[in-house]
Formats: sequence, C-alpha cells, structure tokens
Amino acid sequence: MCRRPSSRPHRASPAEPSRGRADTRGLLWRFVRSARADGLLAETCLLLRRATGWAPEQYSAWLRHTLGRVLEAPSR
Repeated sequence: MCRRPSSRPHRASPAEPSRGRADTRGLLWRFVRSARADGLLAETCLLLRRATGWAPEQYSAWLRHTLGRVLEAPSR
C-alpha cells in the first residue's frame, strides 16, 4: 500500500536556518582566503576596474562593503 505524500510542507527546525547561515559564512571565508592566495582577487580587481572605470579606492570600498555584508551578516 502506497502512502500519499503529505500536503503540508516540511518546516525547518529553528536551528537549521542559523546552522545553514554559519555554514555559508564558513564557505565564503574559505573561498575568499583561497581566492586571495591564488591571485584571483587581484585579477578580479583588475577586470572589474576595467569594466566599471572605477579607481582603486572605489573598488576597495565596494569590495569591503560587499564582503562585509556577506561575511559579517548576523545569524537571525
């Protein structure tokens, strides 16, 4: 006998979302460290500056702001 799937959606336990955010932050930190070590951030800087016409200071401000928002976002 087959059971019909429940029509109610799965609800995450309260710990699941914050654990997922913590895991994501960890992944991003590892990516940034790796990208910095292999020169990818420097290459990205050059390409983005050429594409946007930004000065080095503008790129640095954008990168700090963007990574800061992603990596330091509080877990809710």
